[in-house]
Amino acid sequence: MKLLLKGQIAKLQAQHRIYAETELKDLTAVVKLFALNSNWTWYLLTQDPDDPDYLYAIVVGHAIEMGSVSLADLQSQKWLSIPAVERDMHWKPQNALELWNKLNGITVKECGCKSSKDGTVFSPCNTHQEAEAVPA
Repeated sequence: MKLLLKGQIAKLQAQHRIYAETELKDLTAVVKLFALNSNWTWYLLTQDPDDPDYLYAIVVGHAIEMGSVSLADLQSQKWLSIPAVERDMHWKPQNALELWNKLNGITVKECGCKSSKDGTVFSPCNTHQEAEAVPA
């Protein structure tokens, strides 16, 4: 199985051209790759058209982080003599910021407040922040 299809490559490379000037909320996680022999997952955001081996992704492994990934390294991984990394054929592209928040257990309410899994608000929206600042 090919890890990246032509249409996916085109989308990843188009996002690479803009990602330095944009925010995570403006990117899409185009492809989901996963390791057959571990719990590692890569959500690909960009591919450098000048160096197709360079991918930028949200990576779920020992921790959840963002960083560069080598396509050649992913393709060379073997498990029981078969490729150890595969593309999730059922993956539907998702907004990168929404995916990041979901993976990290962050809930963003309609007003913009952000809270953790336990409901603790750690980033109030402008409305609630101003309300807290007004003395009673």
